[in-house]
Amino acid sequence: MNEFLFWHQQKYPLMEDADKRKLLFQSEFAGNHHFRTKDEVMTGLNAEIKALNHSYEDLYVDIGNNYVRVNLSTYVKYQFPLNYLGLAFYDSAKDNNGTFDGYKQKLIEHELSTDDLDNHHHSEIYRTAYNPHYRVIDKKYITEEMKLVQLENFIANQGSSIIAIEGKCGGGKTTMVDQLSHRLTFSRIPMDDFFLPAKKKTTERLLEVGGNVDYERFLSLLEDIRREPSDTIVYQKYDCMTNHLSKVELKRHHLIIIEGVYSYHPAFRHLIDRLAFIEVDDVTQDLRLKRRTNYLSYVNTWVVLENIYYDHEKIKILSNIII
Repeated sequence: MNEFLFWHQQKYPLMEDADKRKLLFQSEFAGNHHFRTKDEVMTGLNAEIKALNHSYEDLYVDIGNNYVRVNLSTYVKYQFPLNYLGLAFYDSAKDNNGTFDGYKQKLIEHELSTDDLDNHHHSEIYRTAYNPHYRVIDKKYITEEMKLVQLENFIANQGSSIIAIEGKCGGGKTTMVDQLSHRLTFSRIPMDDFFLPAKKKTTERLLEVGGNVDYERFLSLLEDIRREPSDTIVYQKYDCMTNHLSKVELKRHHLIIIEGVYSYHPAFRHLIDRLAFIEVDDVTQDLRLKRRTNYLSYVNTWVVLENIYYDHEKIKILSNIII
């Protein structure tokens, strides 16, 4: 939870202790403190939606412990069914097993007051600055379409930017960017094109955190992109099967998406404007990797190196949005 609280503090810098307490409370109890009948849940949801202003917000925000806050204005904007959200909120609260002991322990860990455990409201400054209107639900109710819209909504509101899309292998990055290409216009650079060439695979290099990507060549490309206002993006793609480089030429759009593991590598992240992180649980990742012909290589080599990179660099916590 320390990391989630830090992430929220970066995203919502006007957070006060009251807002931290509320976040920790919701991560422990979901919407259990608002637990009512299904009809009452839907009546309250419909009433709150009528008062919304539709400014930009993420579709949902991770609050830890497998819960997310779904922002009502964005949920309505993309015309997701209200009944689904109401039932997800109701069931998440009904199935919650949080305890006041657990909540109190979280407060102690974060050096927050344990007085008045029933007091869990946003601060006035938070309400004024961020106008929070959301419902807390279990992550399992976030559909694949909601994940795609979460990323689409984020990218579409960035203007002219270079955006890195990180996440563990098997997390769905390539699939999501494929789907986005039918909804948004952007230039796409896969990190797989910058696989580390055999001649660079020294013992010393592979011991580096993030060393198994050709970050020198990618740094050079990003420097060129930043320096040259060209209509095209040109680089050399490495093929690990043939050990050869081949020319790639892309039309340059105002949005450039870098997709893949190591796309926010410390060697060149200073040249990237925004970072999106796509989550995947270990079970889902393993099931997806088993569909690939080189499953053992992934499990025994690439997953191990990626996990070291993600743990060391705290990529998820550095991200602007979590999918």
